Amino acid sequence: MAFDPLKDMTPLATILSYANVLVVNQNQPFKTLPELVAFAKANPGKLAYGSAGMGASNHLSGELFARRAGISMTHVPYKGNAPAMTDVIGGQIQMMFDIVGGAKGHIDGGKVRPLAVTSKDRNPALPQLPSMTELGIRDYDVGGWYGLYGPLGMSAEVSQRITAATARALQDPELNKRWVDQGYVIWNAKPADLAERMRREHALWAEVTKGMTFE
Repeated sequence: MAFDPLKDMTPLATILSYANVLVVNQNQPFKTLPELVAFAKANPGKLAYGSAGMGASNHLSGELFARRAGISMTHVPYKGNAPAMTDVIGGQIQMMFDIVGGAKGHIDGGKVRPLAVTSKDRNPALPQLPSMTELGIRDYDVGGWYGLYGPLGMSAEVSQRITAATARALQDPELNKRWVDQGYVIWNAKPADLAERMRREHALWAEVTKGMTFE
């Protein structure tokens, strides 16, 4: 890129965060995350997981999961989440990480079996489902997020006005319900929290993607 996202923008406001959920084909022998890990260790390389494409959040969710769990899986990139989910349902691949909002309908309809969410905490749209951390996958907190940025060097007055206006908008009950129903979590924090999250995840994914090829 022609700019450094850690240095060349002004963080203004946090907006939303979202998690992925690990779902598996209903006919698989494993019913829980520990059973899946045990199966993968007994059958190295035989688990295939789909994603929306190379470098997508669900691709990296799977890569980090494999590393943290000490297992080997085969990544199968698709051109979007929908065709990957179709193949999970059909049994062409065993599993995928999908955005909670996109997977919830298939989960509620009994088309796939959910095992865990990728965020550190449980997701309000799937409150019965444990997180990876709860199930023993250490240092695992993966999700996407939306934040508002401005150009470098914005005046403090303008920055503060935008930050305050965004915080007020996020308190709207109707807007909150609409986003929560779609699997999002309202992330009403400070600009410093947005900057810190970017720094933390920049370091994490630099480590995870080192040596990977994206072709």
